Amino acid sequence: MNAAGDPGSRRRFAVIALAAIVALALLIRLLHFAAIHGTAFPRFPLYFTDSDMHFYWEWAGRIAGGDWLSRDPVHPYPAWMARIAPLETWLRWWGGREILPTVPLYPYWVAALLRVSGGSVDSVILAQLFAGALQPIVLYWLGRRLFDERVGLVAAALDAVYGPAVFFQGTLLRDWMPPILEPLALVAILRARDAGRAGAWVAAGAALGLALLAKTSILLFLPWALLWTVLETRPPRRKAVLAAACLVLGVSLSLAPLLARNRLAGAPLLALDSRSGENVILGLAPDSFAVGLVHSPSLGILLDRSGGRFLPALRETLGAWQGDWRAFLRLQVLKLRALLDPIEIPDNLSFAYGLDLSPGLRWTLRWGGLVPLGLAGLVLSLPAWRRHGLLLLYGFAVLAVLLIPPVLGRYRLTLEPILCVYAGAGVVRAWESARERRVRSTAGFALLVVLVALVQHRLAPIRVLRESPAFVLRPQEYRVSARIYASEGRLDRATSEIARLRTQADALAAARPAFVARAAEAAVKEGDYRVLWARDLLARDRRKEALRQAEAAERLYGGQPMLAEPAVNLGLLYWDLGERARTAAYLRRFIALAPRDERAEDARRILAEIEGQP
Repeated sequence: MNAAGDPGSRRRFAVIALAAIVALALLIRLLHFAAIHGTAFPRFPLYFTDSDMHFYWEWAGRIAGGDWLSRDPVHPYPAWMARIAPLETWLRWWGGREILPTVPLYPYWVAALLRVSGGSVDSVILAQLFAGALQPIVLYWLGRRLFDERVGLVAAALDAVYGPAVFFQGTLLRDWMPPILEPLALVAILRARDAGRAGAWVAAGAALGLALLAKTSILLFLPWALLWTVLETRPPRRKAVLAAACLVLGVSLSLAPLLARNRLAGAPLLALDSRSGENVILGLAPDSFAVGLVHSPSLGILLDRSGGRFLPALRETLGAWQGDWRAFLRLQVLKLRALLDPIEIPDNLSFAYGLDLSPGLRWTLRWGGLVPLGLAGLVLSLPAWRRHGLLLLYGFAVLAVLLIPPVLGRYRLTLEPILCVYAGAGVVRAWESARERRVRSTAGFALLVVLVALVQHRLAPIRVLRESPAFVLRPQEYRVSARIYASEGRLDRATSEIARLRTQADALAAARPAFVARAAEAAVKEGDYRVLWARDLLARDRRKEALRQAEAAERLYGGQPMLAEPAVNLGLLYWDLGERARTAAYLRRFIALAPRDERAEDARRILAEIEGQP
């Protein structure tokens, strides 16, 4: 971090250091890929049909199959949507089947990779991890232009080891893409400001437009980018207006393929996506919890009133508060706390499952460590705000966007590059102060870090996120994995997946009564898989091993004697194993619990045979 030396030496050091950081980023990602490769995890998009991953997989597959204009786009319709309204009603709320459900850069990226790799989801994930390993370069460029090379290197190093980014880069979700493209657009804008050429401004606009094709939230930053462009461009004023016009031209050039597609497919020319109104209601309605994807009871009503469009949905949703702005403010404070909370709020996938699956992630930087460094660096950088004004404007725009939909862990990834750069600024300033023995300045940064960490870890956390089994330990990922392994005939792996869930649930239930039911559910589910495994072993003439699994299932089922399903599972399995006494005991229990079940007649027939009755 020594700034001494000639510019050439400093540049060589920066290049070598950045290469080492990128190599570290790639190593972490390859280790993560090695941990998940061969597991069920990469195949989640194929089996987890109620997820965004499956939606992107289906859409990308249709594009790769020849529908390059997405004339018949895939629209998500998971079970929770079906409970609210039929698909035809959702299509009406979305504005028609022809409108794309979301901006299309990510599904087209996946489609292109599928064409190159021959349809391999593992290849898509590996390519994304390689792309993620290049993100530190973008943050280095951003930190260097806003501050200096040392800040850029620290920002790059923090980004290289940020665990949630690694995790989501290894999934079929688009949330890893904006944190690369949006900072890249900021770099292009800063470069255009310094170059002062029309071509550079067009290129910066094109970079902004590319980021917009990944996620529409960057639209809220566009007016601020134009204002900054006008204010930062040197006189005469005509030059500033020309720069802003070139920026808009660049955005339009990036959007041109989407606009052409809309025209050819019969969709409204300027339609970018169809679900913005839905996100407004889910995040801002009076009956919304707005932390995690908890569906508001009023969602269907407000969608019907607003026609699903963004501004009408915003108007109807705010009107539903009936002037109770204190309650609305409390909701926003709750969301701010959720944005600070160290816990990774799950949706589609849980980062906690990633930690269980990929041990290397446990050693990476997480939200609880990045936020104190980043906010402390931001506070110390405020006196020189003009120097990094573009990043401040972008940060405010990102924060405003995050306060509209429900707060989810993966949505916070857009804040990570901002925090990395400001953390770099704070670390470099503290390092300089320490070298110059300015104790007060060094201690000031350390104190700020500690104070922010105390607020984040003591005051911000939301109690329900730590007490609700739905947030702390979700069975979803374990059950999907088990189902995938079972479909492949790997019943031992399916069983071990549920056993890991049951072990964690037991540990939580030992200290927290709220998890007792979750532990019991996991035990029953593990018993179900051990029964299936026993049947598979028996079919391969491995009776002793099958009997061992049957007895293990019996122990797991033991805590639920009033459930009919475990009783019939064990009764029929023990009959096939030739254990007549056990068969009779469990089938009698099953008949007592479910005398009218369709399998009760078979159970009575087996009992009659055991008892020697005609």
